[in-house]
Amino acid sequence: MKHPRSNGDLTTVPQSIEVNLYSDDGAVLKAQATKVASNLENIPGVVDLNNGVIPAGDAINLRVLRDKAALEGLNPNAVKQPLNS
Repeated sequence: MKHPRSNGDLTTVPQSIEVNLYSDDGAVLKAQATKVASNLENIPGVVDLNNGVIPAGDAINLRVLRDKAALEGLNPNAVKQPLNS
């Protein structure tokens, strides 16, 4: 019986991978994300590819460190409320 080829963590069991790109220039980041996604989709076996580009506009992902906020007398809602107005 011939065994399928595996390389390190990439075994015959499907695994998720994540590629993160960073840039201070949004236009460069979008162009590179599209380019990387295009290259990745040509790899056999790659499914459910998401380039992460959100065309709707800027967004912020904010995670409140509850213990640090509490030291300042704040809770996550107190931090979130001014950002939503």
